[in-house]
Amino acid sequence: MLAMGTTCDFTFFIWGVYSVNVSNAPGMETAACFWKVLAWSFKWLFLGRWPTEDAFGVVYPANSREWDLAHNEIWLAGGFFGKLWSLQGDLDENKKWGLESHTRTSNPCIFCPANLTDLNWRDFRLEAAWIPLVYTIDSWLAAHPGGLALFALGFVSIYTLHADYMHIKYLGVDQYFYGSVLWLLCFVLPVPGASPVEKMGNVFSRILHYYDELSTKSQYTCITVGMFNNKDAKKLKGRADEIRHLGPALLRVWEEFWDEEDDYHRLVRLALVANNDMEEVLNAHDTNILPPHAAADFLAATSRLLCLYGLLATQATAVSRQWFVFLITVKGHYLMHCALQARYIHPRKTWNFSGEDFMKHSRRLISACSRSHKAFDVHKKFIFKYLIGYAMTNPDYHWFCQ
Repeated sequence: MLAMGTTCDFTFFIWGVYSVNVSNAPGMETAACFWKVLAWSFKWLFLGRWPTEDAFGVVYPANSREWDLAHNEIWLAGGFFGKLWSLQGDLDENKKWGLESHTRTSNPCIFCPANLTDLNWRDFRLEAAWIPLVYTIDSWLAAHPGGLALFALGFVSIYTLHADYMHIKYLGVDQYFYGSVLWLLCFVLPVPGASPVEKMGNVFSRILHYYDELSTKSQYTCITVGMFNNKDAKKLKGRADEIRHLGPALLRVWEEFWDEEDDYHRLVRLALVANNDMEEVLNAHDTNILPPHAAADFLAATSRLLCLYGLLATQATAVSRQWFVFLITVKGHYLMHCALQARYIHPRKTWNFSGEDFMKHSRRLISACSRSHKAFDVHKKFIFKYLIGYAMTNPDYHWFCQ
C-alpha cells in the first residue's frame, strides 16, 4: 500500500506515458477535470493494469501505443498494484479541494457536523456532543452529494482522509501555545532583564541549556521577541521540526520562573505537561497503530491539553483584554480528530513531514529539468529522471525504467 506522496509518483508515471486529452471533457472546469484524471489514474493503479480508455471514457484506438500496452503488456508494474490509503494535506488544501472550509465559524470540520451551537467544535471534552456524530462512510456521503471524483472510487472514503498532525499541531496549536507562553515569560513573569528583548535573551539561554541537558535533536538557533509578539495573537514562527522539539525545554524554563501559588501559572504548567505527554506516547510507539492503552492515553492527554488551553484563553481575557494569548482556532478541533483516529492509525504515519521532504527535493529536480524546455515538457523529463534515480537507489524497482 502506498501513501499519497508515493502514489503520485505512479500517477505522474502514467501521465508521463500518456498524453491525456482534456479536450474530451468540454465545459468541465479545470479543477473538476484534474480530479477526474487523478481518479482515473488511481483506479488503474489499483487494478495494476494499463488503461484501456482515457480519463473521459474514450477507448484507445486499436493498434495505438496505449491499446498495445493494455492488450499485450497488460500489467502496469509487473503484477504489483497500489492503493490510495491516505489523503493528507493542510486545511487550506482541503478547502481548495471543495471540502469544508476551516475559515468558516460554523460547520468548519470535514470529519463531523460540529458547529458553534449545539455541537460546539470548541468543546474538547471526551464527552463532547459532536464526538458520537463523527461521520461514517454513509453519513459523510449523505452530507456531501456530488463530492470529489476520488470518493467515487470504491477504495476511497472519508476514512482515507486524515488530519495532518504536522500542520495541525506543530504548525497550528503549538505555534499559538508556545508563542503565548514565551510572551508571558517576556512580558509578565519576573524574568531577569530590563526589557522584553533582554528577558527573551535570558529565556533563550535557558532553552539552550535544557536543549543540551535533554539532548534535543532539532533546535531553534535563535528566538526573538519579534518571532511571536504579533498584535492580534501570539504565534511563534519556526519550522515544524523546531516547534516539535521545543516543548520539554520550554516546560523546564517555565518551572524556573513561574509562581507556584498563581493559579494561572499552574494552568500553563499543566498544559505544557499535557503537551509533552502527547509526544511521549507517540515516541514510545513506532507502530502503524497505537496499542489500545496508548491510544486512550494519547486521546486523554490531547483532551486535557485543549481543555486547559481553553481555560487559559478564557481567563486571559478576564485578567487583561490586552494580552491576546492562547488563541483558539479550528486546528484544536482537528487535533481532537487526530487523537480519535489514533485508534486506527498512528498520527505520525499520515503526517506531512515526508511529503514536505519530497517537495523539497522535487523542486531542485524540476528546476534542473526546466532549462531549455517548454513548460508542458518539463513534467515528462522530471518523471523519467526521477524514475531513473529511484531505480538506481532501489535495485528492487528496476522495472521502473523498463
